[in-house]
Amino acid sequence: MKNIFRGIPLIAIALLGGFLTACGGGDTQKSTTAAALDTSLKTADGLTLSTTALMFAGAPIDFIASQTITVTTTNANVNSLQVTLDGDTTTTKWLSASKPVLNNGTATVNVSVFRSFPTLSVGVYNGVVRVAAVGNSGALIAYREVAVQYVLTASTPSNLGTSLVFNSAANADVSPNPKIVTNANLIASDTLVTTYSGAAIGWLSATRVGASPTTLQVSVSPSNTLKPGITYYARLFIIATDWKARIVDVSYTIEAAPNTPPVPTPPNSGNAVLSPATLSYVINGATTESALTQSITVGNAASLAWTALSTSRWLKLTSPKDVNTLVSSGPLGTSTNVNITLVKTELTKLPFGTQTATVEFTFGSDNTATKATLTVTLNMAQPKIDHIAPNVALSNVAGQNVIVRGSGFKVSPVPTQIFLGTTPVAVTNIVSDSELRATLPDTLSKADYNVAFESANNPPVVSRTEATLAVVDQVAYTNQSITFAPGTKTLLKAVYDAQRASILVALAYPSVSASSSDFYGSVARYTYNASNAAFELYTPSIASSIYQLQDIALSTDGSTLLALTSTSIVPVDPTALRAGAPIALRLSNSQSIGGLKRLAVTNDGYALLTTNSTTQYRYNIRSGMTTALVVNSFYSIVADKIIASGDGSQLYMSTSLSPYSILQYLASTGSVSAVSLNTWSNPGFGVDRFGTRAIFNGYTVYDPSNMTLPLGTLPTSTAGTSVLLSPNGQRAYICCNTNLSTTPATSVPHAYNITSHDPAAGGYAEVTLTTPTIPSSSSPYQMAITADGKALFIVGDTGIAVVATP
Repeated sequence: MKNIFRGIPLIAIALLGGFLTACGGGDTQKSTTAAALDTSLKTADGLTLSTTALMFAGAPIDFIASQTITVTTTNANVNSLQVTLDGDTTTTKWLSASKPVLNNGTATVNVSVFRSFPTLSVGVYNGVVRVAAVGNSGALIAYREVAVQYVLTASTPSNLGTSLVFNSAANADVSPNPKIVTNANLIASDTLVTTYSGAAIGWLSATRVGASPTTLQVSVSPSNTLKPGITYYARLFIIATDWKARIVDVSYTIEAAPNTPPVPTPPNSGNAVLSPATLSYVINGATTESALTQSITVGNAASLAWTALSTSRWLKLTSPKDVNTLVSSGPLGTSTNVNITLVKTELTKLPFGTQTATVEFTFGSDNTATKATLTVTLNMAQPKIDHIAPNVALSNVAGQNVIVRGSGFKVSPVPTQIFLGTTPVAVTNIVSDSELRATLPDTLSKADYNVAFESANNPPVVSRTEATLAVVDQVAYTNQSITFAPGTKTLLKAVYDAQRASILVALAYPSVSASSSDFYGSVARYTYNASNAAFELYTPSIASSIYQLQDIALSTDGSTLLALTSTSIVPVDPTALRAGAPIALRLSNSQSIGGLKRLAVTNDGYALLTTNSTTQYRYNIRSGMTTALVVNSFYSIVADKIIASGDGSQLYMSTSLSPYSILQYLASTGSVSAVSLNTWSNPGFGVDRFGTRAIFNGYTVYDPSNMTLPLGTLPTSTAGTSVLLSPNGQRAYICCNTNLSTTPATSVPHAYNITSHDPAAGGYAEVTLTTPTIPSSSSPYQMAITADGKALFIVGDTGIAVVATP
């Protein structure tokens, strides 16, 4: 490995943490252990960058100019600068940054993106450029980060604006030869395909020149098959990874020999022949492998050569002369069979219903060529499963209900069962075309189960599910106290991860600058160790520092921990606690979204996001698309009050209206409505796993299906900002640090049986809890509970109390 640290003391290398794995231009490095850095240095004095964010956008065919970061140092001890790239290892390869050279306290960093790295598809990519100042002694003095976003848009077939013309006298050398296309900007993933418009083929050569991105060198080679007095035509396709193409037209004219009459060039006109001109596919559970491919015949009345290009990822083309599956071609004067084949991996992603794509055929290869379009219609009649919620269930426990989300559930034949691997599970209710309910059998053992409409023993040709159910064993947690490492920090959120028997805690660290918004947060994970019956801090225990961390929540399928910042979503691996690159949130019109505060996840695959304004948002976890919720602007959201039921069927946000109101989001319909509750306006929120009971203001119990009148109230003396309901909705847990009169209250939790309310007997009966030492907290306590309701987690600024419930 190239030693970029030559001349720097070893202590600097240690402090720089993970600045080791090479990536990008110059001596830029990729950081894989950013968590090893001292996060206080992120705001330390002596280092200023001209920007905190860069954005690049374009299609694979576009030239995207580099952008510059100006670096200024005011600390006389700064000796040099180092630059690293951070983020997911598979997506930051599109990002490059130059090595800065410090000159009188200033330097520049040139940041570039490769227009289409082979693994990239159309979408939004995010990375981080980290600039670090190293002192005379080799110690790290400060570092800053710049968020980089690359919006890769789909290109469309287009001409490069280049028509290459070659000519020669009869039996003479070609002049000039070769020709260079400098604006081709080829990269390794680009595919070159040559097609010809005559019987003569093989006279054109196209090669790459230089390192990636390269130029295109085109030359022609005369042969005995080429006749004087004829202009020959060819076409070069430069095919990118998004299946779109750029085109270079080439002509080669051989002058006629003396006294030789010219031979007319085949005209670029005539009736294009596609037989048939349309194709239709139907995909259902009975579809066979052979049904994925159909054949058409391609010809032309004027006997012109042809080329064809698919416009959709779920279609590919194959014929005897194919170079690859992106483009097909046929020679002059022939009819060729072309196979149009559906791509199974892409069919899995398509929604239920009708899809349309085209295959564009070009006859001839100059700018006046005849064109024809094959229209392909796909009837995706096979239902699709997107999610199962909750995505974690307990082994050998009866009566566990789940919600399955997807599309096509009410199309005949209506499904009567789903399969967990090979185990059939009866459908209890088809709620809508996109939602069904089922009750799990009590015989499921610990495993991950593929959720589908077909048994794993008889899988369909096209898989139409993206859902997995994790079944875990119950764990008998005992009372214990967990103390955080010393240091000032503020609790943001605590999440119990049943799939991994872990507690995930988001903590914010105090600001070290004049700006109160300039702070960083991290995520720690405490995992249960059955050998000593204790929770242990995962090492490395803290995910990469996250700027302006606000909240965390597990994704619908539990595979990703979503970390919300004021402007972005940071995906975190909940197992390895590795943070990916931030995904800056923008609407379809590229408008930036800021002021984000809290999030909660619903079973339709969305995370709902609250802000400091009246506009709230819905974020599609899989696609990364963000849309604004249609909410009456009259409702002002209290940003720190949002909660979803454990099955993700319903979500609630508070408002600052008087009388107090709740905004209710129903995942079944995606609708938002307001419910007026004439109650205290500083609420603690709680809702059970299946949305049968809820508490909205620290002490009033409701049935969410009918909130006209409350079911009853808890003692107001114990009401507070921290409320939790058991999964079955039978118990309410309260742990507060302020009561209604703002007098500090005890941190000892209270538990109540809320199955029945007897005012004469004092309302709801309190349940005695035996608790370990409860951590102190100046922030509102956070509580979480296991899926069986047998262990309660109370989290404060200084630690966690694990409470076994009776």
